[in-house]
Amino acid sequence: MADVLVVEDDAATRDVVVYQLTRAGHRVDAAADGIAALEQFRRGRPDLLILDLMLPRLAGLDVLRIVRDETAVPVIVISARDTEADKITGFDLGADDYLTKPFSVRELMARV
Repeated sequence: MADVLVVEDDAATRDVVVYQLTRAGHRVDAAADGIAALEQFRRGRPDLLILDLMLPRLAGLDVLRIVRDETAVPVIVISARDTEADKITGFDLGADDYLTKPFSVRELMARV
């Protein structure tokens, strides 16, 4: 199973995603803001990053940009930013997948 870092500022969403990933056998860490996300990412080097874009302290797009400069770890973006331009920006910055909120946890798990 994979080491996954979930970065989501909404506690309810974060808890559901962490629970489902853990239940599926993955090892999961979580962060609620961009600065904590980068610290945990650099410390743990996860196999997968699940990243919200609208984060406090450091925006998710900035986190994505920095992560891409340092590694090729797969990144699944989950975001309320749902326009075509938002998605293209995410892909241009290196996202491997992009789910818009609200999203199905079952669909996220299938993509993981």
